[in-house]
Amino acid sequence: HARSILVLDTLSLYAGGLMVDTRVRLQQGQTEFNDNPFKRPQQNLRVVTPSAQATVRGTVFRVGVQGDKTREETVEGSVSLAAAGQSVTTGTAQGSVAQAGLAPTAPRALLVAPDLSALPQRIEHLPLRFSMPPLSGASSWWAQVARDDRFAPILAESANANPTVSFADLPNGNYMLRVRAVDELGLQGLSARHAFTVHARPFAPTLQSPTANATIRQARATLRWTAMVDTARYRVQCAPTTDFAALEYEE
Repeated sequence: HARSILVLDTLSLYAGGLMVDTRVRLQQGQTEFNDNPFKRPQQNLRVVTPSAQATVRGTVFRVGVQGDKTREETVEGSVSLAAAGQSVTTGTAQGSVAQAGLAPTAPRALLVAPDLSALPQRIEHLPLRFSMPPLSGASSWWAQVARDDRFAPILAESANANPTVSFADLPNGNYMLRVRAVDELGLQGLSARHAFTVHARPFAPTLQSPTANATIRQARATLRWTAMVDTARYRVQCAPTTDFAALEYEE
C-alpha cells in the first residue's frame, strides 16, 4: 500500500522446492497476503515487523505497522502472531494487535463488511463523497479506489474518523470502491465493494444571472454563466420543478 516499506528478506528452498520457507519484513505501512492458495504442504511464510512476527501456512491475511504497533487481520485460515515471547492464533475474521514489548492482544472478531447498497452508482460532481452506513463498533473508516476488483493498481486511498470517505478527483470512467470499518484498536474489518461510475466532466458552469430565487420582470430573460475549459457548447433546460420532469424550454 501507499507509504509502505516491504523488504523481501529470505527465500529458502529444500528438497527440490518441496519445502519452502519465506521471510519478508514489513517496516512500515500495510500490505495484504494471499499465501499458498493451492494449499501445498511444507510452505511456510513469516512476516516480521519491528514489534511482532506473523507465521502462516496458507491463508489470506493483512499486516499493518504504525510506529511500534503491529496489527494482523486474518481473512481466511489462521495466523500465529508472536511478540514479547508470547503468541496468539487468529482464525478466520479475527485480528490481534502487538505493541513493542507487550504480548499480542487476545484474538477478537473483525467488524463485519458494511452494507454499501445505498451508495450512488453514478457520480456527477467532484470531490467524491460517500456516506457510510451505521455500523456498531466502527471508530473510523478506510477505503480504496481501483479500476476493477483486482485492486492493482490502487488509484486512491482515504482514511477518515467521520462516517464519510472522500476522494478529491478522478477522471470520468468506471471504478471499484473497497471499504472497511476500523475498530478502536485500529483493526480493519472485512471488506465491502461497490462499483460506481464518474461522469463529472465537463464540470457544471456557475449560473451568474439570474441569481437564486430571483424574479424576472422582463418578457425576455437573459441567462449568463461562467465559461468552462474544454467546452464546445452548452445545453440549457428550464422547468417548473427541480426534478425537471416536465421541461418548459430546452436548447
